[in-house]
Order: sequence, then C-alpha cells, then structure tokens
Amino acid sequence: MELTEVLNVVPESQLKWQWGYDILEEKEVVVYLNQKNAVLTNLDDEKLIDHSDSRRFSGCCGSSGSNGINKLCKNGHEVATETSDCCTSTYLHFSLDHIIIKEIF
Repeated sequence: MELTEVLNVVPESQLKWQWGYDILEEKEVVVYLNQKNAVLTNLDDEKLIDHSDSRRFSGCCGSSGSNGINKLCKNGHEVATETSDCCTSTYLHFSLDHIIIKEIF
C-alpha cells in the first residue's frame, strides 16, 4: 500500500530543527540513519490515519512523538510517528522496521 506521494530525497543537512516548524519542505524526505533507522518527512500525511489509542498523541497542543507509533496506514498497520507539539519540530518519523522504500526512476 502506498503511504506517501513521490518524495525527493535530500541530504540530512537539509533538516531544520526549529520548534513549531516542519523539518523539511513538502515532498522532501531524509533517510535518517543516526540513532534510529528512519525516514523523516514533513506532516503532509493525507494517506495516514490516526491511531485509535489517543494516549499516543500526548502533548500540550500536538503530539510529542514520545508515546509510540501513532499513525496507521489505511489497512490499520502502525507505520509512523507524528511529532507536532509546540515544543518540538514537526515531522513524521517512518520506522524502517515498518515500511519498504521503493525508488522510482
């Protein structure tokens, strides 16, 4: 199942870690291989649905991203974590343990 539109891979140096702002521009992605093997994108998540466990969205005015995967594919599989609280940068963190990346030429 397709989770996103076609995304442009950009270098990790493009990440903008500023509170309250998207870490990347629309349709950009970084394969982030530091502490967590992950794919990071902005919050353009129209193909994902919220997890039914509302505790996974804790935060004062958004999701802190610290309570587990909180975004599902349309089939109900856990695939990403939304981080969107006011004291964080905003992004989606797709776990490489839960997705497959396909290159399009």
